[in-house]
Amino acid sequence: MERFIIFNLLKKIMGIYSAFGFKPFDTAKFFGFIKEDKEPKDISRIMERRRYQGGKVGSWVYGRFHCKELKQKEMKEVKCTRFLNNLLLDRFGNQGYRTIVPKPFALVYTGKGSDFIGENSNGYILNERIFGENFDLEETNFNELERILMRINLNLSFLRERGIYLMDFAPRDIIIRSDNYPVFVDMEHVEYNQKWSAGNYDEELRGLQAKQFEEDYQGKIPAELYYKIYKKLIG
Repeated sequence: MERFIIFNLLKKIMGIYSAFGFKPFDTAKFFGFIKEDKEPKDISRIMERRRYQGGKVGSWVYGRFHCKELKQKEMKEVKCTRFLNNLLLDRFGNQGYRTIVPKPFALVYTGKGSDFIGENSNGYILNERIFGENFDLEETNFNELERILMRINLNLSFLRERGIYLMDFAPRDIIIRSDNYPVFVDMEHVEYNQKWSAGNYDEELRGLQAKQFEEDYQGKIPAELYYKIYKKLIG
């Protein structure tokens, strides 16, 4: 009964997910939200894969899917901020040939409904798997490094034009595809600025992005590249 009550509470609170083409699901082991063209059996198959990874697994891949475990603090959020960020960046960032972030497929919770938003609960985000390598600054030659960083800046600029300010763009948060195209794979920290509203915080938010770039890249890439990108970030 508790599971049923909490699940229906989620349906009401997270009704926004339906606008992004997601439907609620509830099975014996899992419940949450799944893309409308997917089925719960797909989720069960992917989640079962975790058993074969061994040890404590924060993320794993299965076929064309990537699964990431939510942090415990995220389990206390009725609306999962990371997942909502992923939905918004997919909707407004992935357009045409442009792939800025992986496509989200499901938000999955395990255990009983009474475990939800508690110490015993577990949650996962299932995304499109991006085939490529982690962004390795040391192993990337100067010309490729410049192209990748310029593309990162262009993608951040594209999002800013839509009032979206991604703060997770450190090398560890980026996968480089075989065509050297960077894809952002962490959407935990995102800020929003509605330019048509009473408050316009573009300058402040660009400053936060520039500060984040400083923390993640200063001293780790050639100085000329660093300052070139830094100036573009602060406008």
